[in-house]
Amino acid sequence: MKEELATDTFVYRMIFDDEHAEKALGHLTCQYLQFEVTIGGQTLQRYYHPMSKVSDQGYIDLLIKVYLRNFQHQGGVFTQFIDQMKLG
Repeated sequence: MKEELATDTFVYRMIFDDEHAEKALGHLTCQYLQFEVTIGGQTLQRYYHPMSKVSDQGYIDLLIKVYLRNFQHQGGVFTQFIDQMKLG
């Protein structure tokens, strides 16, 4: 799920697989999660703080500002990757 909050800012809901659907992430207050992806042979890591409650089960919500490419900057490669992910 992707909910637009502003032109370039979204809440992305990441749903756990069936095996973990009844489980809460159980993160601590102010704890960040590390995400990693390989794009064009380069491994990128970014850290995000979940918006979802510690007790929410089956998903986490992340607030992410997507930095788009423009004439002066290539944009946020990692955030553009997340923004273009397909459901499922």
